[in-house]
Amino acid sequence: MDYRQLRYFRAVVDNRSFSAAAKALHMTQPSLSLAVRELEKSFGATLLKREHHGVSLTPEGEIVYETSKNVDEQLHQAKDAVASLRDGTAGSVRLSVAPEYNWSGLADLINHVRRDAPTLEITIYDPDPTQSIENVYQGNADIGIIPNSNPTAFKARHAATFDVRVIKVLPLAVAAPSSWDLGVGSHSDSVGLSELSDYPWLIPVANVWFEGLPEILEREWAAVPGSFPTSVIEVATLQTVLPLVASEAGIAVVPEITETIAPRGVSIYPLTNNIEPLMLLAFWNKKRTITPATQRFLDALEELHPGV
Repeated sequence: MDYRQLRYFRAVVDNRSFSAAAKALHMTQPSLSLAVRELEKSFGATLLKREHHGVSLTPEGEIVYETSKNVDEQLHQAKDAVASLRDGTAGSVRLSVAPEYNWSGLADLINHVRRDAPTLEITIYDPDPTQSIENVYQGNADIGIIPNSNPTAFKARHAATFDVRVIKVLPLAVAAPSSWDLGVGSHSDSVGLSELSDYPWLIPVANVWFEGLPEILEREWAAVPGSFPTSVIEVATLQTVLPLVASEAGIAVVPEITETIAPRGVSIYPLTNNIEPLMLLAFWNKKRTITPATQRFLDALEELHPGV
């Protein structure tokens, strides 16, 4: 038995005769009759009553006919599902995303993709950057997005494994407890690094796998005499910084966009120093197959962040 036999059988039933079905199928009536007999033989039952005025279903034939309609519907659904996978409107994508992008672009990215692919399954992880690199390397995530201060070095280090794209530039600012007097008139006034050296600083721990905010600060402190802080507290990630600033544990350099999610008790001040920004990098494993769904996200990143 094959699907064609079921299709021929359905055509005979729907057209109520072998001759009409043969004409509709563009085949000879003997060939059609043989196909239906083979189908009946495979079921071990008579499926059609052959009468002078046409054909009708036997009880066994009714079962096979209803089943054949279900099979036909399922095959059409499978065809549509395969087509959706091929054009990236179905399937799944796993993103391993730093909080800096969660705050500044992730919602726009998801909404952009869902506009044309509303049923796409999206999984979002927000680990530290080292884990994001590992996730993409091991195939546990399709796209990683991390902050970085030296994209050229990151690209060179991972040239054999990752394709890398700079998607966003993040200017930096200072986050401080609102109750602290930093010597500026208002929260819109800028402040210099050298004016902050007496405060305790909260700094993300340096990462051996790539350069980030700690390296930017080291370069700035080296370039501005008297700006190196007298007290430094190392923290795991930027997520840890804001609650500590709110509890008056210290101040921190953060992306300016942090102002949009800063908790009560935290104020964001512009920096007078022409401090280099952080970059957000998107990267994916070029040794692994890029699915149409993943490519849809990569295209969306290019559309949302062109020419960075």
